[in-house]
Amino acid sequence: MKARRTAEERDFPTAAARHGRRRDARARRGGAHGRALFALLTALAALSSACASAPPTPPPGAADVSPPIVEAPPVMPAPERPLTDVVRPTRYTLSLDVDPCADRFRGTVTIELTLAAATRDLALNARGLRLERPRIRAGALEHSLVPFPGDHGVLVLRAPTPLPAGPAVLEIGFEGDLGEAPVGLYKVADGGAWYAFTQFEAMDARRAFPCFDQPDLKAPFAITLRVPRGMTAFSNGREVAREDVGELTAFTFAETPPLSTYLVAFAVGDLVVRPAPPSAAGLPIRVVTTRDKAGLTDYAAAQTAPVVDALVAWFGTAFPFEKLDLVAVPNFAAGAMENAGLVTFREEALLVAPDAPVARRGRVLITLAHELAHMWFGDLVTMAWWDDIWLNEAFATWLSWKIAAEVAPELATDVRSAGWRAWAMDADARESARAIRQPIASLGDIRNAFDAITYVKGANVLGMLERWLGAEPVRRGVQAYLAARPYGVGTTDDLLAALDAAAQRDVTAVASSWLDRPGSPLVDATLDCSGGGSGALKLRQRRYFADGPRPVETPWRVPFCVRYPDGPGIARECLPFDTVEATFPLAGARCPAWLVPNDAVRGFYRVRLADRDLDALLAAPEVLEPREQIALLGELEDLVIAGEQTPERLAQALTRLAPTRNAEVLGAVGTGLGFLRRLTPPAARPRFARY
Repeated sequence: MKARRTAEERDFPTAAARHGRRRDARARRGGAHGRALFALLTALAALSSACASAPPTPPPGAADVSPPIVEAPPVMPAPERPLTDVVRPTRYTLSLDVDPCADRFRGTVTIELTLAAATRDLALNARGLRLERPRIRAGALEHSLVPFPGDHGVLVLRAPTPLPAGPAVLEIGFEGDLGEAPVGLYKVADGGAWYAFTQFEAMDARRAFPCFDQPDLKAPFAITLRVPRGMTAFSNGREVAREDVGELTAFTFAETPPLSTYLVAFAVGDLVVRPAPPSAAGLPIRVVTTRDKAGLTDYAAAQTAPVVDALVAWFGTAFPFEKLDLVAVPNFAAGAMENAGLVTFREEALLVAPDAPVARRGRVLITLAHELAHMWFGDLVTMAWWDDIWLNEAFATWLSWKIAAEVAPELATDVRSAGWRAWAMDADARESARAIRQPIASLGDIRNAFDAITYVKGANVLGMLERWLGAEPVRRGVQAYLAARPYGVGTTDDLLAALDAAAQRDVTAVASSWLDRPGSPLVDATLDCSGGGSGALKLRQRRYFADGPRPVETPWRVPFCVRYPDGPGIARECLPFDTVEATFPLAGARCPAWLVPNDAVRGFYRVRLADRDLDALLAAPEVLEPREQIALLGELEDLVIAGEQTPERLAQALTRLAPTRNAEVLGAVGTGLGFLRRLTPPAARPRFARY
């Protein structure tokens, strides 16, 4: 044994002491072997069956030289990998006493289980909790369990004898610290009052109650929260009972559908409830805030039902949960969190002053649409493991842009998303860039997966697939993916297979070339009209880096979608560019006067147009949508950085695009001017007189 216990081992003094007291008498009766075993924590479980396993009495006169029998500790699952598949939870009954003014909370959890095989060891999760009386009922027997704590909240509970395969019921009392760091179950002071909230994603439900804290182990939750009288409590289910018990009020909530533990949530305190208009189907909606914030809820209350209705129409199914509460949290590390039926937000991500600018309302609307899209894509169907977190976040990001543009087109949220695309492209151009989907090798990999690559590159890849396949095939594929596994889990392969079937194309091959490798291409594009007729487009791809593009060993499968004039109309087509170089004849009747090489900027690639073709575009900037103008300026900056374009060409583009009334385009022009100023030596910069 180690001379000093780790912090995790100190989390279990109560259980160890209790087992010690219960078995002290047995240890004395067991003689020398019992006393030796009692001295070792890892042998506690073996003593309960000492009578059955006692060694035979040696013959008279034989020397007793056998060493003490020390039971081996269990094999600990790695904290960054799934727990053993022998044990699966089927239902949680959770009761918590939470006083936001206190420093500790208490509770009990009963977990109904299915054991796939006989076992003595149950692997689950608890972090920073003091366990009390862990025991299990399996078959006709009830056993006390001995805890073996591991790293990062991994815990093994050992039974004295093997538990039979089949159903079992695990019961654990526990106690934990109620701190102010915004992780797990924590407290917040605001306006002279204390509140308690939760943040469990990715692996912090284990800080609030013992559980099987991984996304694929979904189970229903029946939750009761006991809080000081005068306070209100909220959870994922609707409130079904409220009863005063002494100085506490017990709030009982309806049992939830199967949930991953990271989607469970609570809110406790003197909270103010603002009822909002229900959805078209009658879904009850509320906005919940701390005191003195109710006056900032008008915008969220007005927009939530339209967003829900738009999502119900897009998914073709009802809202997956019985109610929807939106909670503004004063101290919240994330922007927002998609807890099923109880969505939590950083205050500035939900609350809006009546005179807030358009940009602020747009950000709130997109955040709201993002979290509510998760109710289907993430909560109803959850990724099986964290290497597929892009399934949740990229999808919700992509759909939030669509829904926000539908609900409030005047906010021009789709135009603003071009700036986020540039953010992700910058991250993707680094040597250290990672793939959207990659194996999880450490806990840090899980945390690092919540970044621009997952959210924004992933969203743009989905947008690129939709531009290639069409909106309806993508929607049908997503609907089929969800319908096949309600309240279950899915993988990237499951989604791509559904898209393959809906679109009748090999979506998997195209998508995988973007999901499973870092970086993105720079495509050289030249319009060739030398042969007469409709003309052709010559393409060549390389990987883009800020210090200069480099050859690629394996080309991306690029749906290269273009737009150009064709007689009185506009032609659009997507070219299947999956080699290093290719030439594609255009379908139009004649060679076009100009060509937009990334129609609506749905493709996640940079384009370097031939000089003649760039001149043609800049001569008619009105043919470019605002989103395309922003992307053009950003990509020209990137080309200047990589030495693939001259600053003069960027200056020309800035001059041509500056006469605009679009605020987002003007912002991009200002950014470009600042970029050019930084390139100019200080001595050569113009000086302006001061008045």
